[in-house]
Amino acid sequence: MNNDTLRLVTEAMNQRNQRELAFRSDYHAYLVKQKGETESLEDHLKRYASLAAFGQPLPDDLIERFQPAIPFPAALVDFYRRLGSFHGGNRLSQWRLLDLAEMERQRTTDWPSQRFHSLGLADMINYVWGNCRPEVDLESGDAIFSRAQLDHLNQSYQVVGYWTDYDAGEEAHYYLYYDASGRFGLAYLHQDDWDIFDLLKQSGAVYSWDEAIVACLAKIQGDEDEDEDED
Repeated sequence: MNNDTLRLVTEAMNQRNQRELAFRSDYHAYLVKQKGETESLEDHLKRYASLAAFGQPLPDDLIERFQPAIPFPAALVDFYRRLGSFHGGNRLSQWRLLDLAEMERQRTTDWPSQRFHSLGLADMINYVWGNCRPEVDLESGDAIFSRAQLDHLNQSYQVVGYWTDYDAGEEAHYYLYYDASGRFGLAYLHQDDWDIFDLLKQSGAVYSWDEAIVACLAKIQGDEDEDEDED
């Protein structure tokens, strides 16, 4: 992530965090005055504030042993080494640039709904939905893809980020992926409209890493700005 891109993300993060803290502080003041709340503002913010933040730089050995179906592009490796991950909180649509350390831990979790299988597009769609989407489960009786199609989606597109489309009532997500060319693309999927069959024919990856981050941020900020009065 170059300096200009980092500045854009940091400015958006700081702006949205300020709004979140102001909103939570005002709400805490209301609770104290109207409801007799005794919890401190500090504890209230720790409990309820949803703040954006970068993660921690990742060690090379973790990046190397992760071994996605397609090797990580160099710019993405640099991001992992420098910044690690990103979580946008509620005010940036729960935008996540995935934490590989967290995903590694979830390979062996005892909770099937939280188990991570791979960065492949089909697997990640299922993961985001708590590993319970029958559309990609060949044993469910309701799968809409063949084994070969699922394998193609998982082998051809590696998801490294996603966010929630709140305009769709949290029933849809955008997925940030890269393909074998090292370029990045966005896939949109609503739970009632699995319109990703075009990716079985050709990739939609057209962005560099920095271009992809800027495109994600522009889309997220546009959606969030429209909803700002609803906070």
